[in-house]
Amino acid sequence: MLTFETVTENQVWCEFLEAEYKERLPPPYHDEVKALTDSPDFNDAKANSRRKQLLRMIRSPMVDNLPNDTSWQKVKLSTNETLNLYALRYRSWIILSDGTCFLRMAAENLSDKNWKISPQFADPEVSNEIAMIRSKISSMKNYREVSLLPILIREQNSDKLTVIEGCHRIAALILNTNFFTKAQPEVRIYLGTSPQMRSCMWLVR
Repeated sequence: MLTFETVTENQVWCEFLEAEYKERLPPPYHDEVKALTDSPDFNDAKANSRRKQLLRMIRSPMVDNLPNDTSWQKVKLSTNETLNLYALRYRSWIILSDGTCFLRMAAENLSDKNWKISPQFADPEVSNEIAMIRSKISSMKNYREVSLLPILIREQNSDKLTVIEGCHRIAALILNTNFFTKAQPEVRIYLGTSPQMRSCMWLVR
């Protein structure tokens, strides 16, 4: 894992908002978000505050659950590190990964036509969630690069990385085995680290 830039949380929230807003915010907000995320000025405190406010409208459980002392870096992952990431501790990803949250296992189960949800978890809401995940990743079957950087977290001094934004994109990348045959495949991410990260409900411990 190679760190190549320290960033602020404002940069991370901007990327998070840009990745999520089209799917999760009503259309009347789209022009405003586009203006706030295209060539953002991170010295503009008012714009920083508004981006976080908009992000919290759709992702407050994630943003608010991170420790206040989280430090952020832009990091480059190796192939092996990418193949050993964990999805956030949320029911759909837990079920898809057979209880492990191992993102590679979830991706492989999604691509396996014979894989079925265990009867004990097969309620309509979960089934619909997993069907949506499968559809989204299937539409990304030729995914070859990570344009918007996924957002990951970890506990300080731990090598276990949890994806809190970008699970679909990384799963699609994992399934595109051609990506990892390139000479030097690069997966760049934002990584949040804190000695108190264990308190975050999404972290895979």
